[in-house]
Amino acid sequence: MKKKIFAMMMLSVLAFSMTACSVEDVLSPNVTKEADDDDDDEDKSDKKKKDKDKDDKDDKNNAAVAGSAQASEGEAESTVVTNLDENAVEYNGHHYMVYTTTQNWLNVKNACEVKGGHLVVINSAEEQQFVFNLTQGVDRTYFWIGLADDDTNNTYEWVDGSAASYTNWDNEQPDCYGGTEHYVMFPNQEVIYSNEAEGWSWSQEAGKWSDVPLDGSAEFDLNKFAYICEWDY
Repeated sequence: MKKKIFAMMMLSVLAFSMTACSVEDVLSPNVTKEADDDDDDEDKSDKKKKDKDKDDKDDKNNAAVAGSAQASEGEAESTVVTNLDENAVEYNGHHYMVYTTTQNWLNVKNACEVKGGHLVVINSAEEQQFVFNLTQGVDRTYFWIGLADDDTNNTYEWVDGSAASYTNWDNEQPDCYGGTEHYVMFPNQEVIYSNEAEGWSWSQEAGKWSDVPLDGSAEFDLNKFAYICEWDY
């Protein structure tokens, strides 16, 4: 009897053990699945965050590119010279134009500045030759350039504030004759000046510079003057 009872107890323990193993076997896959699902959710969350960061970075880059393009366009627009004469001639990054309106030196200086430029500044023999060529065939004799002295010590300076490092003076020029000659011009042809009453005469070579009074004076008829504007664009 005891043996039978013992055997029955052993069978019960065995059955319980098998049942426990079966429950574990059943539950374990579900627990593993839930853990895997949690990992998948985390991976998806990380991917979404990375995608969002990438989109934000792309947006910033696109905005930067657009801003740079807009700035470049604005810079280009700011360099447009609205008053540049359509007939102006380009040379070495500058533009030049001859005007035949008869005015004194100060008036033509202002006229060029109103147009967005300045009276011509000549810094080399090559530029002098180019400017001189522009005056050929123009129905004027004298051409104002942007050079003048300070009325006190015969120190000549260009209208842009630069010193006259290059000059093309005619013989014995500048002489500030009579204390009134402070403004510079050149003729586009040889000119002979004379005064029979005073017994003197001299000639000025074409293209060579001379200082004259503000309004040209009797020897330099203002009606024969023109001027040259320059734009530094």
